[in-house]
Amino acid sequence: MTSSNTAPSGAVRASALSFLSLPAEIRNQIYRLVYSNTGGNDTFPNPALIRTCKQIYVEAFEMYLIEQQRVTMQKLKEAEKKNAAYEKSLWVMDALQRDLETSLEYYNAIPALNAVLGGAQTG
Repeated sequence: MTSSNTAPSGAVRASALSFLSLPAEIRNQIYRLVYSNTGGNDTFPNPALIRTCKQIYVEAFEMYLIEQQRVTMQKLKEAEKKNAAYEKSLWVMDALQRDLETSLEYYNAIPALNAVLGGAQTG
């Protein structure tokens, strides 16, 4: 009779394997896969993995920071483009406002011009 904890005769019993028992090279490959941007999206990396224990934090934190910095720089570039477009629209609006002010000055000068021209015609 075999108990539930023993393997039948001739079978190889699998032992429990923890993540930290994997070789460091394999763990580093996993960290790179977790923190590399393979999907093309620009979302900040999830810090859940580096929060699991101190050893994983030490091993994976640099890769986490590199990805976080890459996403931050990408978002800053996007904001810079939007800001440049916004500044250009402000410049155009300022030019339009100056044109409008000049047009209003001319419009407001019409009565005085009519008075001068009208007086010259009658006199």
